Amino acid sequence: MKKTLTVVSTLLLAACGSSGSDSNGSETDSHQLSMAMETSNLCGQTSQYNHYEVVAYDDNGDVISRSLPDANGHLSASFEQSHVNLAIIRDAGDDHSDKKDLDVTYLAQYPVGDLGTLTVKTDDTDACHCQTAPVVVTPGNLTSRKLNLPSSNYSFSNEEARFKDVKLCDVGEGQEVLLVANHLDPDSGFIYYRAIENASQYLASPTDEIQISMLDTGQVGRGVTVNTVENSEHYISYVTDQLYNYSVSAKMNDSLYMLDHDRVEKIEFHAINQLDALGLPVPSRIWGVRMPITDDTTDISYNKPEFEPELLNSFFSDPTTAYNLDGDQYRVIMGRQDFERPDGTTDGWHYILPSQSSVGVNIELPADYLEDLPAETEYQSLASYRFWDLNEISTVSSLDEVYQSDWLKIFLPVASIINVSPPAEFSYVSLQLSE
Repeated sequence: MKKTLTVVSTLLLAACGSSGSDSNGSETDSHQLSMAMETSNLCGQTSQYNHYEVVAYDDNGDVISRSLPDANGHLSASFEQSHVNLAIIRDAGDDHSDKKDLDVTYLAQYPVGDLGTLTVKTDDTDACHCQTAPVVVTPGNLTSRKLNLPSSNYSFSNEEARFKDVKLCDVGEGQEVLLVANHLDPDSGFIYYRAIENASQYLASPTDEIQISMLDTGQVGRGVTVNTVENSEHYISYVTDQLYNYSVSAKMNDSLYMLDHDRVEKIEFHAINQLDALGLPVPSRIWGVRMPITDDTTDISYNKPEFEPELLNSFFSDPTTAYNLDGDQYRVIMGRQDFERPDGTTDGWHYILPSQSSVGVNIELPADYLEDLPAETEYQSLASYRFWDLNEISTVSSLDEVYQSDWLKIFLPVASIINVSPPAEFSYVSLQLSE
């Protein structure tokens, strides 16, 4: 079962605080952390989720406290410190008792406050009214994810793309999920779209399949000019019915074609261009931008960040402690790190770090998460570092502003199903290991 972590509530702009008293009766300041988790299935039904824990660490990597949610998935904790290092640890496997296949989000120097509600999106159809059907899209040149809906698998040729067991679920009273297909014409660069309401009406019998012809009946998306100093690949991320995320790629030219539909929301514009490969084992250098887009967007401009990717090379020599990059703008580093256990299970970590901090990251999971590891095995030695991103933001002056605003919805390691509206666009450099 595939699950992802998604922010679904606006984060509060101010940290919570209250007064308490110590053992001598004198008043001390306390800071309140609160959050909740829930699940959302394929038809948007939600329920509480409590298979997670929040661990707070000090700057030496020692555990300050461990907090568990109540039966409703709500969690609260009190801290004397105004800022703590938080690890939100979720058991992402099918067995929630084995403390394996963990999904860990690590927030460095988080200003204690309300983290909001996090939703675990699942492919469950319990209590949903769904049916499945094969969908065939012609032409079949698969240049992007052609369907927005989950399917069991697909096969494609130039003539057709065939998707098996596409899930058509009711997402509201009397409303069926919107089926969206797209096709990139390699000659013109146009994106053709079909947005089909009530797709199940095309199924006269359980053995029928839904046939979608793009070039004969598809509509060309609204054109948007893309201004950049260099050619690069660019695409738009969408969400349909607030449930189904998908992306549409564009041909490498100076424009893209945007789908406008009242049940399709544009989340972000992405652009990326690999500058050069420096050779093994030095990382390839990749830069890109992403920004929210709106219904009235007619052109998009972006440029290469002024800082250089070489500033991040220290991560690959000492990835758990090295981050202290000088610069005038505020910078945030995002990282993904996989810990592969000997039994084949994998723990995925996502880091959000202030780049100008003098305090490194060097933490371990609590011992009870590591009980099944062979004797004398070091958890950190199992790490496989996948990538680090350096984000430069000109409109904020402190990490508090990043954590306590819509920015955090961008930085969390999944696509938000809420339209992202940060204070301004931002650029980032991504380092990826050469194959």
